[in-house]
Amino acid sequence: HAKILSTDLRGAATRIVRLKEGWGSRLAGAFSCGVEGFVLQGNLYVGSTSLTDYEYAFIPGDGVVGAFRSESGAVALLMTSGPIRYDTSTGGRRADVVVGRPSETSWQVDAEVRGLFRRPVATTRLGEVWLGSTQLDPETQVWHSHPHDDELFVLEGSIACSDLLGDQSLETTAGPGSYFYRPKSTVHTAPTARTEGSIVTFNRSFGAFEPMGLEYPPDNDR
Repeated sequence: HAKILSTDLRGAATRIVRLKEGWGSRLAGAFSCGVEGFVLQGNLYVGSTSLTDYEYAFIPGDGVVGAFRSESGAVALLMTSGPIRYDTSTGGRRADVVVGRPSETSWQVDAEVRGLFRRPVATTRLGEVWLGSTQLDPETQVWHSHPHDDELFVLEGSIACSDLLGDQSLETTAGPGSYFYRPKSTVHTAPTARTEGSIVTFNRSFGAFEPMGLEYPPDNDR
């Protein structure tokens, strides 16, 4: 089962997929485009590499992987850079797979957006992937934009954020399973916490993460 969260005219898409036990192929093959997978729950194999909850892999479309399958089933985010096909009749060099395991990195205070914490997952030719958390309260709105498209998926907790549409501000409150896609230069606020406890988001930037035009409330020290 798959649900498309976003797509474009080139065929690039982000999906949330539910994979049954035994799904996929044990045969080596090559994808027709770049593929990124982030496991929400369960397990996913890329060749002999096993991914479990909150782990990530990028598979470029110009090489062969040993297999692509799930043994016990999984729920995952699947991001593709174009129309996707897995061809087991293709030979060639082995794909340079990038694996990201947040358990091997630590939370870092973001140098530019005060109150934002980031946990690096991976950097690939397509951009940056990271987990986010925040200690910002709803009264603190840090307005900014990015030079690249970006997307966010809420993993834990409830957040609020606002987008500037013309001269109007639209606030959205979102819980686990909520998804945002923002085109580059969209002016918006950093997520703020709506619940106590853990706030975790999956973030993907189509380029380096670069906040621009930061604006803090007048009564907040930068």
